[in-house]
Amino acid sequence: MSIMWLISGFIVVLLLSSCGPGRYDSAYRPSMSRVDQSNAYLLDAGAQPRLIFTDDFERDLEIFTDHNFSVVGESRFMGLEEDPEDAMKMGEKLGVTHILLLSEFAYNGTKKAYRYIENYDYVREVKYYNGQPYYGYQSVANPISVPYRKNVTILRQRAAYLVKMK
Repeated sequence: MSIMWLISGFIVVLLLSSCGPGRYDSAYRPSMSRVDQSNAYLLDAGAQPRLIFTDDFERDLEIFTDHNFSVVGESRFMGLEEDPEDAMKMGEKLGVTHILLLSEFAYNGTKKAYRYIENYDYVREVKYYNGQPYYGYQSVANPISVPYRKNVTILRQRAAYLVKMK
């Protein structure tokens, strides 16, 4: 029965860590303004958006909008640190030229994690040679999981996807 729990736990971890735009995609909210080729300079094919890290999001966003940039959409969430490359993938999908990114400390938290201790079970097996049974043992890996509390840093993360208007 413990092997079934181990296999199902492995499948859940695999699904949660699968590739994709991550939280930047799931937390994305489009803005009300409509942006297309006729009224904005969208990202050229094969190019990557420019990623701009900021400490003062509102100030820098105001500077961009003062220079005739429009916000296509925004991703805002709190959690473990996400890869900025995921914001780049989301920006490429939207066709934006600039991404304003903020990642600031929110609080320290804990989460449940597991350490695995190497363990082997021995299963009796019977092999037949020339009709005679020979008994032996086969070792089968059966790791033991030990739960513990892991300290993690929770960040407030925000990304604005911007294009220059014509």
